[in-house]
Amino acid sequence: MPTGETSRTLTATNRLNQTLAVTVSLVNGSSGDATLHAGGSSGDSVSASLAPGETTSVDAAVDCGADALHLSITATNGSFRFHAIRTVETVARCGDDTVSRSLVYVNTAGELRTLAGPNAAPTSYSVTPETIGPATVDFDGDGTADVPYSPDGSTIALTDGDGARTLNGTLYGTPSRLWAGAWNGSGDAVYYASTAKNVTRVRPGGRPTTAVVVSSTTPKAVVGVADVAGDSARELVFVGGSQQLRFAYENGTTVQTAPSAATGDAVGTPTDFDGNGHVRVPIVDGSNALRLAQVKDNGAQTTKLVGGVEKTGVASLDWDGDGTPEILYVDASSHRLMYVDDVTGAATTHRVQSANGNVTVGGVGVA
Repeated sequence: MPTGETSRTLTATNRLNQTLAVTVSLVNGSSGDATLHAGGSSGDSVSASLAPGETTSVDAAVDCGADALHLSITATNGSFRFHAIRTVETVARCGDDTVSRSLVYVNTAGELRTLAGPNAAPTSYSVTPETIGPATVDFDGDGTADVPYSPDGSTIALTDGDGARTLNGTLYGTPSRLWAGAWNGSGDAVYYASTAKNVTRVRPGGRPTTAVVVSSTTPKAVVGVADVAGDSARELVFVGGSQQLRFAYENGTTVQTAPSAATGDAVGTPTDFDGNGHVRVPIVDGSNALRLAQVKDNGAQTTKLVGGVEKTGVASLDWDGDGTPEILYVDASSHRLMYVDDVTGAATTHRVQSANGNVTVGGVGVA
């Protein structure tokens, strides 16, 4: 990919029993920000013929820092026609400015730490959080991702080691989880379960705005954004009443799914663990089992990975640098940090080692 560009991928699967002609086009002024590529063709519009069950991928070469892309998706077979507009977020930085993803955790003394990888030295922060989220966005542009956290279950703040910055907005309480990123045409912001009983977002120096109006439950935590519905759009995943996983479509519709986490923060970022296009959400259930949940409307398929897991936050990231994500969790008996490798294959568990040896984690967990 040339300097100054990054890429985003949209997948489309034909779930009918007839061949479909699929066309994906840039609309609403996106053509200056991206070029679409699919099946050897490229431009502002690409097409493919999909047999039943067949999947195609459309890659978008996107300028770094470009606005969100707006895509028109049309599928026809003569008697059937589907049309939708999808929004695809871009990234704030890429190339040499890409923000690395470190593990966020709270040690047994209650202090915020990050760990850049195996055998690395932990980075200490002078804050003691009650709630954390993954460090995924560099809000102040200094090259270090900011950790979203709450020191008291109410206040929302950011830190990257240069002091805490308090944001406007009030978290509903604990246990909870925060998420930072862009969704549904907005810029990067911190998403949280607010006292207004909605999913709310706020940027540094800005006022809180409602991201999702939730009428059927009280949000407890925001888990992340991914294409969990398999519709080539990105849904926002959150934890609702009874710790059930739920997700919101870009149009604001919310969906209740079947699996429940043990607590509001006993979840991890929704992730495609094997590159097959199926996004799964790691959760810790009420029996201390780490599970993978593939969520869907009013249901889910869950797979148990390992037992004896602390009922607290888990993390999804490529920990060992093999190109596929692992799941990091806390052992319930030793409170040591562990990880699951080959998550969707022959899963194995391993102990995390820092430059100081074993890593022990407090009750807030990891993100």
